[in-house]
Amino acid sequence: MHEFYIQIDKLNPVEVTNLKAFRIGRIFTKEREIKFIINDRTISATHCTVSLVNDNKNPHFWIWDGDGKTGSKNKTVVNGLRSLDGSAVQETDKGCPVYHGDFVNIANHTVKFMVSKVTDEGNSTL
Repeated sequence: MHEFYIQIDKLNPVEVTNLKAFRIGRIFTKEREIKFIINDRTISATHCTVSLVNDNKNPHFWIWDGDGKTGSKNKTVVNGLRSLDGSAVQETDKGCPVYHGDFVNIANHTVKFMVSKVTDEGNSTL
């Protein structure tokens, strides 16, 4: 079994294991179901969508820019290399894998993604 966490900027990590998918954005509305709000005008209302892939051999996250249909105004950058943006509609439809220790830049903010293995004793190895 694995536990999934995200850490926005330098704040404490937040466990997201019980969320099958979540969105990071600037505005909360019932339609968008934003779970993590960053109060910054450079962030789109729905900046990115993240799902959990709880595969025992290779647990990871999957990220889409925007809501999976339309991209964000400012791109989402994975590890400073791979850029997902609204102009790459096919790429945003496919998304991008994000693994333990990877960083995603959302405008001027950094989100760290972490996966820990839970031992038989119930301890986490984050």
